[in-house]
Amino acid sequence: MKKATILKISSAILAVLAMASCQQKEWTYENKLYISGDKVIKTITNIKVNAVDQDIVASVPKPAESRIDITFAADESLVSTYNEAYYDNAIALPAENYTISEPSAFIAEGAVASTPVTVSCFGLDLLPKDQVYVLPVTIVSATNIEILSSAKTSYLVFQGGALINVAADFEDNNYIEFEAFEKGLSSVDPYKNLTDFTMEALINIRQFEPGIQSVMGVEGKLLIRISDNGLEPNQLQVVTPFGNYPTTSDPKTTCALTPNKWTHIAVTGNAESREVKVYFDGQEVGSDIFSGWSTIDIVTPYQSDKGLQYFHIGYSYEAGREMDGMISECRFWNVTRSQEEIAANMYDVDPKTEGLLGYWKFNEGSGETINDRTGNGVNGTAHSYLVWTPVALPE
Repeated sequence: MKKATILKISSAILAVLAMASCQQKEWTYENKLYISGDKVIKTITNIKVNAVDQDIVASVPKPAESRIDITFAADESLVSTYNEAYYDNAIALPAENYTISEPSAFIAEGAVASTPVTVSCFGLDLLPKDQVYVLPVTIVSATNIEILSSAKTSYLVFQGGALINVAADFEDNNYIEFEAFEKGLSSVDPYKNLTDFTMEALINIRQFEPGIQSVMGVEGKLLIRISDNGLEPNQLQVVTPFGNYPTTSDPKTTCALTPNKWTHIAVTGNAESREVKVYFDGQEVGSDIFSGWSTIDIVTPYQSDKGLQYFHIGYSYEAGREMDGMISECRFWNVTRSQEEIAANMYDVDPKTEGLLGYWKFNEGSGETINDRTGNGVNGTAHSYLVWTPVALPE
């Protein structure tokens, strides 16, 4: 037999053997059960994320030949396995922070995915923010099928995170000015005829010395500032067309700020009750009632002996009255927000909430433009170069 003929026969035999080998492998391929989806499911927790429901689903590569009954369970012993695999230092999520109300599921005959098992986790906002927690959920039993050991567990990971990660620092006598107010553009028309109002800001003042520090508003119209002649350097004051609260003739010390401490301040005005209220961190700290309540126009500039006064954040009247500190979450409303609404939204609010005219989060992190998150286009510009400071709020 010629050599070429021998080579052809050998090649044919090898091809047949290879096909047989592939067919044998395919024929003996085992259908194994595994948890589908991500093996690690991370959730960042904070005051806005205090509960999570997570569905766990098991699957098979090929349709099940018969019904498969499956049981899931939390297994704290697998925390060390997670830490070794993912180079973490997590601890087990406490048993009082989760429940698996129905741990059983099944894959119907002819199907490839199981019914879901829901793991409910709660009280997450109360966990220490500097600790990572993990809840291993694993398949502990299944009928009529083998379990793939390398993919039978999902790790639910919970780690504290901040709602606010950056803030603007008004050092070097900086502040925010608004072209829309200075030019009287149509975008600020809603600010012309105010009856009710709410102003909010999250501030951290470096120090309090004799003299005025301005937070936001318009001199002679509507303004939140810190101190006045006759008031303590750390005392918040509200200036309205109807009068000031507190007054220098009747100072009250309830509206006193603490240096180097983040404080959410809110001031509300209600035309029906003619009452102005001041809130610190969602709690009322003072109020006063004024007569002669009428509409407020903060668009038309106020004529002072220092010139025309416009709406600013961090400035009023003249140089030397700028705010010395950091700021975030500035808002202006044409409604009177309730104490409950203020307390529930100190670190974030839906930009489309009814009555919200201006919303300046100060979370840009760079540049000198402060965007109006409502979409109304009343953007601000820093007077000079802004310093952006990393923060983690709420603390």
